[in-house]
This record gives sequence, structure tokens and C-alpha cells, in this order.
Amino acid sequence: MWASTGNTVLKKQMTAVVSALAACQDNIGTGYLSAFPSELFDRFEAIKPVWAPYYTVHKIMAGLVDQYVLAGNNQALKMVTRMADYFCRRVQNVITRYSIERHWLSLNEETGGMNDVLYRLYTIIGDMKHLWLAHLFDKPCFLGLLAMKADDISGYHANTHIAIVVGAQRRYEVTGDPLYKEIGTFFMDIVNSSHTYSTGGTSVHEFWTEPNRLANTLKTASVESCTTYNMLKVSRNLFRWTKEMAYADYYERALTNGVLSIQRRNDPGVMLYMLPVAPGLSKAIGFHRWGFKV
Repeated sequence: MWASTGNTVLKKQMTAVVSALAACQDNIGTGYLSAFPSELFDRFEAIKPVWAPYYTVHKIMAGLVDQYVLAGNNQALKMVTRMADYFCRRVQNVITRYSIERHWLSLNEETGGMNDVLYRLYTIIGDMKHLWLAHLFDKPCFLGLLAMKADDISGYHANTHIAIVVGAQRRYEVTGDPLYKEIGTFFMDIVNSSHTYSTGGTSVHEFWTEPNRLANTLKTASVESCTTYNMLKVSRNLFRWTKEMAYADYYERALTNGVLSIQRRNDPGVMLYMLPVAPGLSKAIGFHRWGFKV
């Protein structure tokens, strides 16, 4: 928003947030930065129940990279570099103490776009350990299926894996490896042809179901808004690479129906998390109805 408007109030506020987070990181002293203790990562690495600590850490890291790239905040770059180095040590410790298979197993949890943000950081700093760590978040049991052109995504948690594909697309841009371009292209093709509603949305209560059978889910399905958000990234990357209008058409459809539609017209800041697709169903009722002002 600041890059688009140059609003000085926004610049002051976001700089203040970065400074406050820097004080927290300095107080912790290890490079770690999060609203929850690092013990949650102990549980993650031990394959014990824990909800997605990397998912939330990715959001902090991505925000800090944006603060540097879009707003020129050098403090933010130092902070995200410290975070990346901290998690380099953690992942290396898991692989050394156990095995790389143990690390892969731990990725059966939502990790957000860790690969994406680490590839971005590598392009800024050029440190090979960030490239190494990014690749370790390229989930092979999923990307391998796509590399083999297997339409076998049914049952997978959609937003977990769309974010991984966005990171794989970034790997193509960073390394030039054509395999990762093919992965992104094939993924978009099967989602758009076999797992997408007329709105452009995908997933049924966060998961992909049987391909080409979406009519059976219409009465109960609600499309998770963050899946649409991440699919916009996938299609935008493909359009930049190919200039094929099909990707722009998808982007327009998903943006209009899946992003603009989750904002309440007369109440700025009121959002909808799950978008129902059942005929005649109001967004004001159901389990996920309109939220509160933010």
C-alpha cells in the first residue's frame, strides 16, 4: 500500500512495527522472532501435534523482506537474515541428528511459503545457505507428483501445497531450472481444469476432492479465501512468463469472485474467510459468516 500511495502515515506506522519487532528479536537474542515460544518448533521437529509454526513465521519473514524491497528498510533485512540463519541451524540440526527423511516427514504440516521467501532472500543477499534451505522446503512428495505429470492432488490440503508451488515457481526464476516451470504450468492446468469452481475458487473446506466431480460438493462447499489468494500468484507468474491470455482470464475471474467478494461492500474491513458456493446461499449465514471490523 505504501509503495502504491507514498502515504507518510503508513510509512511511519510500518517502520514503528519493524522497530518494535527488532526490540523483541534483540531481547530473545538468538535470531528467533515470533509471538509463540520456540518450543513449538521442538514439537514440530519431533513430529508431535502442533499447529503450523512455520506458516506464521513465514508471514513475518515475508513482511520483513517486503519492508526492505518496497520501503528500503535496512533494519528489516538484518532481522529477516537473522531469522533465516536461525532456521538454517535448526533444520541442519534435524538432518544431522536424525536424517533428511525426518525433515521431509516434518513437512507434513502447513509451512506456508518458506521456500518462496528464502529464495527471495537469496536473490538479495546471495548467501548459498539460504538457497539450500529454500530447497529443503520444496516438498518433494508433492512436487515430485507434479514433475511426473500425475493429477493426484485429491485429499491434499490445498493452501499448504499451493504456497509450495509458488515457491517452486520462484526457484525457476532464481535458478533457471526448467523442471520447476513445468511443475507450475502442470499444476495450474490440473487445478483450473479439474478442481476449480466457476468462481475461480478451489478446494472444499480447505482440501481438494475428486477431480471433475465438483457438482457433488456444491451444497456444502465453502472456498477458503487464502487458496484463491495464492492461486492468483501462480497464475500471475505464468502470465508474466508466457503472456497467454488464459492465465489472465483466470486471474480476472478469481480476483473478482474470490477476493473482491470477500469484502463487505458497505463495511470496509469486514471480511469473509470461507466463500460459500451453494446456489442461493447467503454469505451472512453458515459456519463462516462475515467477520468483525479490523
